[in-house]
Amino acid sequence: MSSDHIFGPIFIKGNLSSEIYCNILKEQFIPALQGFETIDEYWFMQDGATPHRTNKVFEILNEYFDNRVIGLNYPKFCGGGLEWPPYSPDLNPCDFFLWGYVKDRTYTTQITSIDELKTKITDIVTKIPKETLHSIFDSFYSRLKNIVKMNGNLYQNLIN
Repeated sequence: MSSDHIFGPIFIKGNLSSEIYCNILKEQFIPALQGFETIDEYWFMQDGATPHRTNKVFEILNEYFDNRVIGLNYPKFCGGGLEWPPYSPDLNPCDFFLWGYVKDRTYTTQITSIDELKTKITDIVTKIPKETLHSIFDSFYSRLKNIVKMNGNLYQNLIN
């Protein structure tokens, strides 16, 4: 997700493993990003899910994003990037906006099949207006500024 575009959705069968995640990065996400704009303009942010934190994943991210990665344990592996901030479930735009937005719109009618669910989710995601994405990232930048103001500590009681 960026301030101008959402790359996806990407659906998988079964549970996400590090191998599946690596394949998604190399075969779908990175080529889509390269085709849309230059990858050098992007930071990559991921949470601390176990499949996201393997050496193979970090090698791929380091190859394409170098020090422009925010991820749990990434700085320890690569010597650069930023550590995923502790206690930050509301930092990621996917967490504080996208998942709830899609869920609220998906279940307005009864879903009868997996294919119908995938189609509906895809339709919802692709129709998010650019103005909404801009607004989401304005809020994201504000959240980042608050984290800096609070020296990385919780800021839930800080008013802009």
